[in-house]
Amino acid sequence: MTCRGHLRGRGSGSGSVCVNCRATLLTCVNGIVNVLGMVTYVKLFGEILDSSVWQLPVATRIVWITMLAMKDRDHVVRAAVPGLASRARVSLKECEEALDQLMSPDKYSRSKAEDGRRIRVVDGGWEVVNGEEYRNRMSREERREYQRIKQAEYRARKSDAAPKESRKARQIRLNEEARQQAFLKAEERGDQKAADRIAAGEEP
Repeated sequence: MTCRGHLRGRGSGSGSVCVNCRATLLTCVNGIVNVLGMVTYVKLFGEILDSSVWQLPVATRIVWITMLAMKDRDHVVRAAVPGLASRARVSLKECEEALDQLMSPDKYSRSKAEDGRRIRVVDGGWEVVNGEEYRNRMSREERREYQRIKQAEYRARKSDAAPKESRKARQIRLNEEARQQAFLKAEERGDQKAADRIAAGEEP
């Protein structure tokens, strides 16, 4: 929700009151208002682009993404149809049609729960049918990503902790490698005398 003017009245911090928006405000900064209980964050799996819901009309897709952003911890979108239409920036008719489609069976849906229905009507709004399943799945994905990052950090620390080769030791190693290469080349061309001198350390 956007507050035009964001004029701060009494109080400060979490107790601020915007002159325009009045009650229930947490903050009113740079025109962006966070209302108590209305701040949400949602992640989407990229596979949504290949799902049957992405074959639906544009307005329906917008309403669906809006509902995912609005749902609470119980996966319930608490709103009336006009309010949802306003949030999604679609017309009332488009919102009603979108809800009808999202509540209808979908034989092409990868989920067979509720015959592919994505939402169902509950008291005060709509419940996202597979909300809990996707939250658990996201938690697993996040745990795997966390473990991957930690393992990479561990390998980096282990590499940094490994003893560094001194310049002298590196030069000795390089000289020995060069001597071994020279020995092999001498043997390959059949120069046994040169190979013997290299093995005896008479030649580099």
